[in-house]
Amino acid sequence: MASILVVNDIPGTGQVAGLTNLAVLNAAGYEVTLLPTVYLTHHTGRWPVYRESLDAAFSASLMAWRQVKFQAIVTGYFGNASQIHQFVNWYKHYQSDTFLVVDPIMGDCGQLYTGLDHDYVTAMQELVALADYALPNLTEAYLLAGLDAELVKTQEDKQALETLANLESAHNSWVITGIEADDQIGVAFGSNQEAWTQRQDCHLFGTGDFFTSCFLACQVSGLSLEATCQWCVDLVGRAVENQELNQAIARQELYYQPYLPFISKTLRKEDSL
Repeated sequence: MASILVVNDIPGTGQVAGLTNLAVLNAAGYEVTLLPTVYLTHHTGRWPVYRESLDAAFSASLMAWRQVKFQAIVTGYFGNASQIHQFVNWYKHYQSDTFLVVDPIMGDCGQLYTGLDHDYVTAMQELVALADYALPNLTEAYLLAGLDAELVKTQEDKQALETLANLESAHNSWVITGIEADDQIGVAFGSNQEAWTQRQDCHLFGTGDFFTSCFLACQVSGLSLEATCQWCVDLVGRAVENQELNQAIARQELYYQPYLPFISKTLRKEDSL
């Protein structure tokens, strides 16, 4: 059974962020260790949120796990740039050959999330440089590439992708998420490869967390990058399309729970039962 480390924030209520990572990776049959970065009462898309950075616990956990070897690591939201620097140093010293997927959560719609600054972006650039795969949206891709993220507001997504593709340094390890074209939404990866699904007229928190979790599970199970991206895009599309009237909808969260048995059946290895 593969041992996976999840580095992400934890909400007290709602199925997003680290809770989604845990649910999906457990369903896929993996042993999951959690390193929480921040505690939130709920996701930030709702009413005012109580937020507490878990800096002391974060540092102590990294120290305690110096001799623990993970087969894969996935990172999401960090509480501050200092946490990213600590993780980067720990990874370089103790996990440098561990498969690493980074979801560089820091912005959308052409701007940084509230509370983040240039130091956070710089630290994230250092972390992404170590990753086997990074999963930025267009805003995050522009920030990571040192481009003006404000341009994302005025460019068509295809034009923004062309801008990134024309950079001197190729970013073939990036899977750029949330690309829109007409009535489609999907991801761009590799050398001009794409995966698409039907776009729905709604915004649900947690879709990125679900995609990232499924992406890592597929990669650890041995799927190719192309197969991984199409499988994940298809599954996220089905989950969004088949939303039901339940508490998750009231919270504007993706209701992915009905798909956990499918993930288990599809990705769980016999030797992990």
